[in-house]
Amino acid sequence: MSDNNYNVQIVAQRYDNATVAKLAALFKKPEEQIKAALEKGNIIAKSRIDEASAAKYKKAIEQKTGALCIIAAPDLPLHDYPEVIKPAATKAHPDSVNPQQPPKRKLAVIVASIALGAALLTALVAYHLWTSSPAYSLLQIRQAVNDRDLALFRKHVDYENLISRGLEATTARELDKVGPADNLWEALGNQIGEGIAGLMIPALSKKLAGDLEHAVAQGRVADLGSRLRLDAVIASLQGAANESARATPDQAYAHAPVEHPAFGNKRFTLIFSMREMDGYWQIVELSNLTDYLDWQAEQKAYYLAEANKPILAAIDASVEAISFSHKRLPATPFRGPELRITMNFTNAGSKAIKTLYCDITISRQDDGELLGEQSLSWGNGSRLLAPGGRAELSKDLSSFTEPALKRYLGNPDTELQIDYQISSISFADGSELALYRGFDKLP
Repeated sequence: MSDNNYNVQIVAQRYDNATVAKLAALFKKPEEQIKAALEKGNIIAKSRIDEASAAKYKKAIEQKTGALCIIAAPDLPLHDYPEVIKPAATKAHPDSVNPQQPPKRKLAVIVASIALGAALLTALVAYHLWTSSPAYSLLQIRQAVNDRDLALFRKHVDYENLISRGLEATTARELDKVGPADNLWEALGNQIGEGIAGLMIPALSKKLAGDLEHAVAQGRVADLGSRLRLDAVIASLQGAANESARATPDQAYAHAPVEHPAFGNKRFTLIFSMREMDGYWQIVELSNLTDYLDWQAEQKAYYLAEANKPILAAIDASVEAISFSHKRLPATPFRGPELRITMNFTNAGSKAIKTLYCDITISRQDDGELLGEQSLSWGNGSRLLAPGGRAELSKDLSSFTEPALKRYLGNPDTELQIDYQISSISFADGSELALYRGFDKLP
């Protein structure tokens, strides 16, 4: 076999239009004819030449056009390329003729395919992790409310447990305020109160759960109003931040800041406990409900005090020289030992006083034990206290219903401390100074 036994083939593959145009210009053939030939197989660009010449042809074609060429022995006798472009007799892969390293373009395709597969796998894993995360469940809650989808809402919020646990915590907080019982009757009353609360909680929980279901299904969550402003809570859950550190592997916490217009738009962050279910998360409890109720009570007391400041200043300017005295009275069969409290005051204003009401607390001076609370009043509308005039009012306190006062009267071993607060004054001209008695009474 002579040395002129090599041919140069243009590898058949999908080239871009620019490469096809360069091939057509190099061999002076129409672009459509080049495309048609490549679709059938490898194109023989030069045949039956020596190896050195074949290498030069291959290099020249690749540099001028960017097409991939191979050097191989001819499969069948063919005419030289100058006469006609003919497809190779077979479509054998170049490596089957002359094994060598994969072409750069093919290697790039393989690498890109592997990278794409890895990216798709990563995306699938990330999607699974996202849809099974606490944050995704929080978004589902918001969507359920927006779409009035009660089933989706029920899936991600165990609202029956949320409500019942909230009522239990609220009831326990209120019972704690009562304090320990001082006698058998008071202890019995506390037990009855706890028993009634225990019976009422399930019924009230069911009622509130029904109200919530109806509100979600009807798209009227905002109408729930003061019941923890559930609309604001749910809205804030959309952007709630989940703690990265969990107390247990199957528990997470959602932080939901809620804005309170009644408190100057101050915010309190509610903390919802979440549990992991089968592929999703569910809100089960408001973890810091007691703290939230305490915070609300503090805010109400603050704004109540702020609203009363100017009224207190006006009351203080209307009366002066306030003094208290007290003395023990003999015991009676029906009221037991009694304590008489007497209050004296002077009208320091420029208007005649028609009525005056005052609240007092009585405690031991040594240890501060509370002995009793009472309201005192002066005036019934039939008389007036002129400016500069002085008045006296008194009230007898029975120890029959006040065990602490009864113990003190049986052994008065210390002085008494009497604190007072004038709650209202009405004047002859029809005007009045009256403290707001509760936050809900504020304008």
